Amino acid sequence: MKDLLYSVTGRICVVLFLDVLAFAVIIPVLPAMILSMTNGDASRAAVLQGAAATLDGALKFFMQPFLGRLSDTVGRKPILAYSLIGSTFSFGLYVVSPSVETLFISHALHGLSQCTFLICMSCISDDAHNPDDPSALTHSFGLVGVALGVAFVLGPIVGGALSQQLGFRAVYAISTGLFMLTFWALASFMKETLPLEQRRPFTWKEAIPLRSAVDIYSKSKGLLVLSVAYFLCSLTMGVYGVWIISSTVRYGWHELMAGVLLSLNGVVVVIGQGVFLRALVPRYLSESTTALISYTAHAVLFVLVGLAPTGNMMLVAVVIAGIPSALGEPAIKSVISHAVAKDKQGALQGLMGSVHTMASIGAIMYSELFKYGISEEMRNSNPMPCPSGYTPPPEVADSPNPCGGYPGLPFLVQAGFFFVAVVLMRKGFQMVAAEGEDFHSVAPSIDEESSRLTELHDIQAVNDRVAL
Repeated sequence: MKDLLYSVTGRICVVLFLDVLAFAVIIPVLPAMILSMTNGDASRAAVLQGAAATLDGALKFFMQPFLGRLSDTVGRKPILAYSLIGSTFSFGLYVVSPSVETLFISHALHGLSQCTFLICMSCISDDAHNPDDPSALTHSFGLVGVALGVAFVLGPIVGGALSQQLGFRAVYAISTGLFMLTFWALASFMKETLPLEQRRPFTWKEAIPLRSAVDIYSKSKGLLVLSVAYFLCSLTMGVYGVWIISSTVRYGWHELMAGVLLSLNGVVVVIGQGVFLRALVPRYLSESTTALISYTAHAVLFVLVGLAPTGNMMLVAVVIAGIPSALGEPAIKSVISHAVAKDKQGALQGLMGSVHTMASIGAIMYSELFKYGISEEMRNSNPMPCPSGYTPPPEVADSPNPCGGYPGLPFLVQAGFFFVAVVLMRKGFQMVAAEGEDFHSVAPSIDEESSRLTELHDIQAVNDRVAL
């Protein structure tokens, strides 16, 4: 344990834990704050939140490849410092003046600076990238997932409880203080992971998203297919953006219960990536098989969440299907990372950050789907009583059916995207495996994977040792 804390991965986990904790405490607070700006109008609040998130993502699409590539030249630590300073000012604005204008200014500042996660992933790749032991990188990414999961366990429930007692401005003040603490931890304990001899001269060609994409994808069509699949999976960010508002409309939940939901999701991630990932990969499952199983489970989870008639049933779905669904991201990132040379990890992570943030269009798409799902037409076609604790906005309170409709529609649409992504991943793993012998150890052929799954089921039938 002591060796882990003093390792590069351990220090990265500490930095990411504090950074994500600073963000997680405001997750249950932001929708409530936006609802207060719209006088309780859930449709307008969802659109505002989606538009702000789309602005954030659009700026990240251009900035993250630039910052990732710049880190290959100047090192990881200066770029991490820039990111944390930007986050501090971005969240601090809400303490001074919470308003619709602040919402967009804050998201713009965040989009221009935020790259903590992708640079930390580059640090992990610098330290753990080993073609002779591909699972080492997967396990390191899994430990990062544990750190994020613990932050998501503590942050939302603490933020939700403090918001009810002190108000959302106090929670944003705490968040700002946590970002300052993260910056201090970075300056005090974090070492530079990219040696001078491994740095590359900066070129704008690799820093521009489209040119960077052409440079990487021209060498591997399989990576292009995997990136499209990763994009479809990343659209789920938009669903998380309306999850809390949807839970308020469907179940009458407010900040504290929203915090409980997000904290439970964090527990599931910790168990999945901290226990099951290390137990199953690579002993029983390859990274590619793990990704396929995980994202299939994610699709099933979103179907269950979209159809859950009660909040308790949704929580049960998160627990049952959430654990296998938590395994996919470390696995697919390990596969992609091993397909690219070590001295291009910053550029790769920047490109993948652009793919991820390009999926922020899901925020506005799903906010519009949610708005349509609770429109008058949908409420009249599927009327339901208003849940206890939910007060419809004034403009619909006097209508015959102020509640009902299909507020779970965004989850069902995203479930469809997950199923399509699984099909693309299967094809992408086959293509990448055929493109280079170095990749066969990470992404074996689908026939080999099927054989391995058959062996796994035989082992489980004889001796119930493995939980899928």
